[in-house]
Amino acid sequence: MGYKKICLKCRKSFNIKMEFQSGHTYTCPGCGKEMKIMTHRFRPPKNSENHKWELVEYLVLNGFKYQRIYEKIEEKGKTTYLKQVAYPENLKEAKIFVEKYRDQAIR
Repeated sequence: MGYKKICLKCRKSFNIKMEFQSGHTYTCPGCGKEMKIMTHRFRPPKNSENHKWELVEYLVLNGFKYQRIYEKIEEKGKTTYLKQVAYPENLKEAKIFVEKYRDQAIR
């Protein structure tokens, strides 16, 4: 297991050795576009599953790279993060998810 690099244009996932350097980018071997680095929790859809790739692209471009997201409870001026939240299954759910958990997005 480890980080995955994905190309949103080619809709492919790659397990390429990573160099943890500041500002290092990875380019897709197929199209030359910049790839996105995903957490080890990410399971890429099949190349033919267009609706799932659209969902992945929407989430990634909004800062959700399948990192853990938690339900937040605020009581008496104190914030507590409780249970882990499941990622959405479709674009309609994803739009609500992005709005609700925007503060946990990676920028």
